[in-house]
Amino acid sequence: MRANSRSENARLPSNSSHRTSRSPGSQARSCAARTLGPTPIESRVTATALATTVLREVDDINKRRRARTVDLVRELVGGDLTGVRVAALGAAFKPNSDDVRDAPSLAVAALLAKAGADVRVYDPEGMENAKAAQPDLAYEPSMTDAVRGADLVCVLTEWADFRNADPVALGELAAGRRVIDGRNCLDPALWTHAGWEYRGMGRP
Repeated sequence: MRANSRSENARLPSNSSHRTSRSPGSQARSCAARTLGPTPIESRVTATALATTVLREVDDINKRRRARTVDLVRELVGGDLTGVRVAALGAAFKPNSDDVRDAPSLAVAALLAKAGADVRVYDPEGMENAKAAQPDLAYEPSMTDAVRGADLVCVLTEWADFRNADPVALGELAAGRRVIDGRNCLDPALWTHAGWEYRGMGRP
């Protein structure tokens, strides 16, 4: 009996008594640390950077579109814009508004004038704001006044007055039947049939 007792007392402790135990709470915290996503600040920084990139791309597109409109005008009149009378129909950013802030239409009119063209601007609602934004441009009180004597007509804001204008009647007022449809809002066949040389954005 004593031998058995000594043998039992001499047994080595089980390896399990030396294992390091981890509480369920510490395991959960470890898992959370591994799966935790970006912080709110990191998310905001990413969203801001993305928004900035998108805005920059939109601005670049708008600038290219404005430059393309001016190029089309040059193409139709043979290159040099010096002294070319241009009717710029539209100054507002969009129809049914008098807001001209960052308006591509007004920017195109200013670019044409800078290139030497004699630009006459008309907008159904945005005239006063346009005059304040671009005081060096010439403004006309009506569409017919702007078109009268023009070598070329640029439709720069898609007002219903311009979309529905009679190309035959306008052709009798203009010095040259050339039209740039800067908003692709006109009926090319209708204007061509009335004797106008038509150019649209992205159109032949």
